[in-house]
Amino acid sequence: MTVQLGGTVSLTCTVGRSFRSQTRIDWFKDGMPLVYNTSEALKSVSNETLEQIRHSLSEDGTLHVHNVQATDAGQYTCIASNQAGFTSAMAYLNIAG
Repeated sequence: MTVQLGGTVSLTCTVGRSFRSQTRIDWFKDGMPLVYNTSEALKSVSNETLEQIRHSLSEDGTLHVHNVQATDAGQYTCIASNQAGFTSAMAYLNIAG
């Protein structure tokens, strides 16, 4: 996937049927855990603070990267886990511009 510098990209963690309930989603970039805010937490911050927050997670586990920078290029992995076990998916992000 390629995104423009300064743009926003949304990465969806698509999981199988057995992972649709009570699932925890964790995101990693180049093997390192990502720090992000939840969509619910973003509702309570000012617009100025919102501009500084670059990673957010929707309730459905979608990762949003805002104000994309060259350093955001790389391999993104989501791991979905629940009582049934875990599964993962991977995507590569390229930056244009």
